[in-house]
Formats: sequence, structure tokens, C-alpha cells
Amino acid sequence: ALAHYLKQINPQINLSLINKMLCPADVSNYFSQAEILIEAFDKATDKQWLIETWCELYPKKYIICGSGISGLGDSNKLRVQNAGRIIFCGDQFSEMSEGLCSARVAIVANMQANEAIELLVKNRTNEVL
Repeated sequence: ALAHYLKQINPQINLSLINKMLCPADVSNYFSQAEILIEAFDKATDKQWLIETWCELYPKKYIICGSGISGLGDSNKLRVQNAGRIIFCGDQFSEMSEGLCSARVAIVANMQANEAIELLVKNRTNEVL
């Protein structure tokens, strides 16, 4: 679906689509050229292996994670927390038992994008290239 919309924005875009469930062995294959990784997995176990694998392979590169975004309302609890090169966006405590609210997911996704843009603009990632 994303490819369809990206091609509507820019018909000349060259996309390489991969339909695959990722596993730890895939991180270096698919993301080695990335300056920053933005994590968006739903399952905590997947988040964990991705963060651990990324940090092991690329200890000088940033990973921006979404954590604790389920539930409703109380947007004031959504925040950015830095832990070295790991950046967490969300409330860090709500669980999937409440279900996801698309508005909260969108807020956190925008927080993640904002953090990535800030890192890139400030050239804080240049030291890892």
C-alpha cells in the first residue's frame, strides 16, 4: 500500500519491495546503509530483538523506538526519552491490553519522525558514517 502512495507522489521513484517477516539475521542485510533506524514493531519481543541486534551491530548509530502507545487520551504522558543512542517515544508504560488508538500511534510516529529529522539536520549521525 505504501508503494502505491509513494508512486503517486513521485512516479519516477525506484522502490525495492520486500515481503518478509524480519528476523535478527536480516538487520545487517537490510539496514546496514541506514544512518538511523526507526522501530515500529507492535510486539514487545520483536522490539527487543531489533533494538538489541541494532545496538550490537551498530553501536554508534541511533535507533528511535515507539513504546507504550496504546490506550486513549492523556497525550501529555507521551514524551521522548533518550538512553544513549536509543531514543524512546511514547509513554513507556501502556500495554496492548487497552488496544491501539490511531491518534496516539500517529502522535508517536510524528515524534519519532521529528527526532530523526533533528538528528539528521544537526548532523549528529555524521560521526558514525
